[in-house]
Amino acid sequence: MEIIELLENIAETKKNIDQAHHLAKNIKNYSTDLATNLNLIKSNLTKLQKLASECSDRDPVFKTILTWIETFNIELAVEQDRLKDQFGILLEKELIPEGMTLTGNFPNFYTL
Repeated sequence: MEIIELLENIAETKKNIDQAHHLAKNIKNYSTDLATNLNLIKSNLTKLQKLASECSDRDPVFKTILTWIETFNIELAVEQDRLKDQFGILLEKELIPEGMTLTGNFPNFYTL
């Protein structure tokens, strides 16, 4: 391997690591408000998973990222279920001061 080829490989790896770092940082920042940022989290997670899948055979760091993604997806699913369970309760609390009542089951709610 020539030095030029080595430098190109290092530059490509650095670019991929930087991109993975950026996406993971976005996920961390968006996770502070899961209810509001769920779609942004999923979008960044999908991009990170794609990048890690493409690079995992060349760099073991990306295998670690893929393992983390699997764990995070499980945690995210649990949080999504918790948010669904709380949605009706929170909505009803907001409607009561307006003189409205909430009936039905998620996702089919009715107000009177």
